[in-house]
Amino acid sequence: MKWKRYLPMLLAAGMTVTAPVSVYAQEPAGTVLDTVENTTLLNKADGKDVDSTGLPLLKVATAEDAFTTEDNPDGTVTITGYTGTDESVVIPAEIGGKAVTAIGDYAFLEHDELKEITFPDSLVTIGESAFAGTGLKNVTIPEGVKEIKEYAFEGCKSLTDVWFEGTKTALDGNGDFFPFNNKDVVLHVLCGSSAWISAQKEGYQYEFTGGHTMQTEAAKKASMRTTSDGVITEDGILETKCSVCGQIEKTEAIAAPTSVVLSPSSFVYNGNDQLPQITVTDANGQIIAAEYYAVEWPEDTKSVGSHEAVITFQGDYYFGHAYVTWNITEAANVIYSASEGTDDQNTVQTVSYNPVASGTAQTNGGTTSANPQSGTGTATSTAGKVSPPQTGDKAGVPELYGILLTSLAALAGLGAARKRKEERQT
Repeated sequence: MKWKRYLPMLLAAGMTVTAPVSVYAQEPAGTVLDTVENTTLLNKADGKDVDSTGLPLLKVATAEDAFTTEDNPDGTVTITGYTGTDESVVIPAEIGGKAVTAIGDYAFLEHDELKEITFPDSLVTIGESAFAGTGLKNVTIPEGVKEIKEYAFEGCKSLTDVWFEGTKTALDGNGDFFPFNNKDVVLHVLCGSSAWISAQKEGYQYEFTGGHTMQTEAAKKASMRTTSDGVITEDGILETKCSVCGQIEKTEAIAAPTSVVLSPSSFVYNGNDQLPQITVTDANGQIIAAEYYAVEWPEDTKSVGSHEAVITFQGDYYFGHAYVTWNITEAANVIYSASEGTDDQNTVQTVSYNPVASGTAQTNGGTTSANPQSGTGTATSTAGKVSPPQTGDKAGVPELYGILLTSLAALAGLGAARKRKEERQT
């Protein structure tokens, strides 16, 4: 029975009624009493005990006067009772020059007129059933409060919200012995606080007022995978949430990789390793940094043929793999054009013999040869066979084109000889 818990307080109240008291009704200064016994009277207005008529004046109750207290061993005080009838009460930080650190058991029991209470920052403890049965509606617990004992706010039918400013407030009891017996009360707590832990354990409603440790991480990575059905892509999910309680603040999409571009995608054989540049973009057209994927190149990147590299996505935001290919082709030994000119000593022929290679043949008589690796170069031609610049080991000119080049060189030689003869004659 609940009345049994209140019995000690009720007995104490009965004893208080039979004893002289030093706290009086809160009347304005100057109010006159016909008879006051066993009291010390003070006129707060002019310092006199009586007014001009000689009648005694009522002592005006201060905030301290509305509470009964007891001293604590550490030099602080505990409020043990309240004698007022106000709807709103401010508990002072000090009474008699001593810090108020505790509200004692049953101190405000059944003060149903009490609708608002303000606690001082010096408060450390709220006792058992301290505000049970009061008319409180909202309560703010200061940061310094370390303990709220069982039944402290039991039976507060109007109580809807309790705000906790600190992280260390422990709520004594469990189940029916919890400080708040009404599970409709919403506890406003800091993430990770003792009050939050208790609210979770006891099944109370709670809302966070702050204190989160927010972190952003991928709840699901964006993917790109090459499968038998082709390339499959899927967006990921980026969450910003508290690492303590898991509350999610916001959710964003991680755009999936959708495009891998090789530049160039085809090479002409030149005897060297030839690797394309790789650019990966996402669904929003943004380039994905190279740190988010690794490229595995094949062992042979010189030979004519198709070559394949594997892109493996890595890191916190992407996963999957994609295969990309590029080609190295043989040089096409086809003569497209031949032009003729002269310098101070020689007749010069410029020959383009395939789409990516060109060279210059100089005719001095003798044999021409050249082998530039880049596909361009100079061939010096003397009487006989002409060989244009070659592109690596795979290049070369078919016999027919060799004959054609030889003929061109011969014609160039005749032209040069004729010109020199005319110059001598003049």
